[in-house]
Amino acid sequence: MVRSPTAPSRRRLDLWAWWGVATLIVATVLVLLTALHSYSADRDATNAALTDLRVAVTTEDTVWHEPSAAEFTRARASVTSALGGIRAVSMDAAERDHLTTLVDTYQSAADREMAYLAAGDTSAASAYDLATLDGDYARLDTALRAAVDDQALLDQRATTVAYVASLGVVLAAAAVVAILVRAAATRGRRTAVLEIEASALAERERSFRLLFEGNPQPMWVTNPETDEILTVNEGVLALYGYTRSAFLALRTADLIAEDGDPPMLPPGGVGEGERSFASVRHRTRAGALLEVEITVHGAVFEGHRVHVVLAHDVTERLALQRELEHNAFHDTLTGLPNRALFTTLLEHAHLRLRGRPGACAVLVIDLDDFRTVNDSLGHDIGDQLLVAVSRRLAAAVRPGETAARVGGDEFAVLLEDLESEAEAVATADRLLAALREPHRVGTRLLTVRATIGIATSGERDSASDLVRNAHTARYAGKERGRDRHEVFRHSMHAAAVERLGLEQELREGLAREELILLYQPKVDTMSGRAVGVEALVRWLHPTRGMLSPDLFIPIAEQSSLILEVDAWVIARACHQAREWRDAAATPLSMAVNVSARHLEGGGLLELVRRSLDETGIDPGMLELEITEGAAVGQQEQALTTLRRLREGGVRIAIDDFGTGYSMLSRLQDFPVDTLKIDRSFVSKIVSATTEAPIVAATIAMARDLGLEVVAEGVETEAQRLYLARHGCDLLQGYLISPPVDPAQLTAMLGRPLLRSLVGA
Repeated sequence: MVRSPTAPSRRRLDLWAWWGVATLIVATVLVLLTALHSYSADRDATNAALTDLRVAVTTEDTVWHEPSAAEFTRARASVTSALGGIRAVSMDAAERDHLTTLVDTYQSAADREMAYLAAGDTSAASAYDLATLDGDYARLDTALRAAVDDQALLDQRATTVAYVASLGVVLAAAAVVAILVRAAATRGRRTAVLEIEASALAERERSFRLLFEGNPQPMWVTNPETDEILTVNEGVLALYGYTRSAFLALRTADLIAEDGDPPMLPPGGVGEGERSFASVRHRTRAGALLEVEITVHGAVFEGHRVHVVLAHDVTERLALQRELEHNAFHDTLTGLPNRALFTTLLEHAHLRLRGRPGACAVLVIDLDDFRTVNDSLGHDIGDQLLVAVSRRLAAAVRPGETAARVGGDEFAVLLEDLESEAEAVATADRLLAALREPHRVGTRLLTVRATIGIATSGERDSASDLVRNAHTARYAGKERGRDRHEVFRHSMHAAAVERLGLEQELREGLAREELILLYQPKVDTMSGRAVGVEALVRWLHPTRGMLSPDLFIPIAEQSSLILEVDAWVIARACHQAREWRDAAATPLSMAVNVSARHLEGGGLLELVRRSLDETGIDPGMLELEITEGAAVGQQEQALTTLRRLREGGVRIAIDDFGTGYSMLSRLQDFPVDTLKIDRSFVSKIVSATTEAPIVAATIAMARDLGLEVVAEGVETEAQRLYLARHGCDLLQGYLISPPVDPAQLTAMLGRPLLRSLVGA
């Protein structure tokens, strides 16, 4: 930007302008006056010469009429002298020659008349005078008068021209003065504007320096043409680690990291008031990588066009953004792709391989009994095991195969570009073998088993169908023994559809109150009398008839329906217990099975309390049975619920004890009152002397812990005798009674159900 002249400079220029105009006016007037004076002098000389000639001619003519030789001679000399004066002044040459000719003609005529007079011929002289001399004189006099008049007219014109010229000069001077005045005014306004702009520019530059130098935002100024760094603030030095002199020796391009690209600026750079944005990667003096957002502003600094560069360090923000993006599509514990990313990759593969049946496959991997690890060793060990499993899977998959964690202990593998289903099966075998190898977790070696469901793409299957089919195959593998793989077949889908239909029917059956309770008595081993019952749920289906719980309870367990089933069973059983209590002097205990999901989901404590309050039965009459597997897997919150129930008088029983061998280390601290020996162990007792060490050990251990022991599935007298000899407290099974309806059981309560062994 060009700076405006200072005020003193402008004043000096104005003075010189006025001085020049005044000088021009004075010079012009002087020239006009000089010319006028010279012209006037010339005209005066001419007029004088003409006047002298006319006087001389008139004098000569007068003398001629009164002749005197001496006077005539003098008059003739005056005419000659005046005629010489005419020739000496500046006048029109033709007019001068005309006058000279007339004078010569007149003089010649005068000389001839003088000759007549000298000869004494007065008559001839007078006649000649009248005939010639008077005419020559008249013509000469007329010419002299006309010449004098012409000179007067010329004088008048010259004077008029001089006045007009002077007036023109004055008017021109006035115009020049007006122009100068207006120009001065305009220049004054322009000067004021320039002064304001200069002041504003100075203020902007002062503000810019204050903002620039004191701003913590890293900023530097560059030459747009050479990229040379002109100045830099402290924020840049702090961010990049350079000294001021070292940074000023750089160019902006020198800051760019090896793998980074320079910011793209518009052709010709960034103009004043314009901006350009870019994201670049810079290196600090120490070599650290910086992710920087660059804003380039076009500006004028110290009268020159510059680029003002602002650098915003976004290294941490981008790192966090990348972390968030990674976490959005990767499992935070194992680092494997999560369900969202796996689904996206599967959909892309499915679209790419559309029309090629069997070209891609999904393997769904579920760890067998992983919950036992969590519950027995703790969640920290469980998480470490999941990490170890994920690493094993990642190492076992091949290029082009994707392993992901899609659930708690559930993984999935995507296979692409398969030639046949056999390749997917071979991959599943390879993964199972890899997982069976012991995993080192801390100081422990843990062995993991898994069940894998395999589904390959079909002509009409969608990506979601493929995942669903793999899950269906996995369910089938679990049912067939675990630690294996199972390939999806459409018959499995039909079974799954059947289960889904049954689930919907169960939902509707609960609403229509199609469930019923049957009761199986529990008797004292020695007296044979009933001391309690177990409530067993059945489904009286409108078209299928009476359905065993083995058909619908697993379906209810896989959905939230089990919570509704448990709530209905507990409420109904408590009402039945109150009816028997009111009808008999000796109340019966009522045992009810409770799902592990009810313990995990909460609400059991409130449900039991509400049922007890509604029926008014003693809490000690209610016994909640939990399977050993469910009991092992309970978290502290569920155990707290059980403890509070037990503290309130409700009894807690472990059902199917012995099937997992996993409760032995926890029995002493577990809130339990009763152990129920599983029917699978009781069935092995074929005589009173049969060796059944697990049964005997369980009874002995329960006695040492002060627990009541119930044997279920008792079907023979020999089993009763063996159990009685080893101290089993209660018996339950078909030897006593199958599950019956309330009316049948009411009829049985008035008599012993087994013969007494007391005294036998």
